[in-house]
Amino acid sequence: MCEEHEDERINIYCLNCEMPTCSLCKVFGAHKDCQVAPLTNVYQRQKECCRRQKEQLCEKFDYLYSVLEERKNEMTQIITRTQEEKLEHVRSLMKKYADHLEAVSKLVESGIQFMEEPEMAVFLQV
Repeated sequence: MCEEHEDERINIYCLNCEMPTCSLCKVFGAHKDCQVAPLTNVYQRQKECCRRQKEQLCEKFDYLYSVLEERKNEMTQIITRTQEEKLEHVRSLMKKYADHLEAVSKLVESGIQFMEEPEMAVFLQV
């Protein structure tokens, strides 16, 4: 019910003041120079507007989720590729140094065998 006209129901909406009011307020009261619309029409329009905004918000968030998921996949692939490259480099270094270690071990073993040679001349010749 209207606060100024206790017997009148609120049935219109003042578009200028953005508030519900009664017909008497429009004709004789504070809203006589304002634009009004039926309260049910304004309610339906606002309800539809809110539903549309909610749908648009959900669509925008869904889009952002898809962009983030795509970016996550790209970054994961980059990290995986970089990790594999680094692992391959480490593997090649391990093989290279293992080969060096084997060659050096053979050389040291040969040196030890030559040191055991009792003949000095044969030792120097070898």
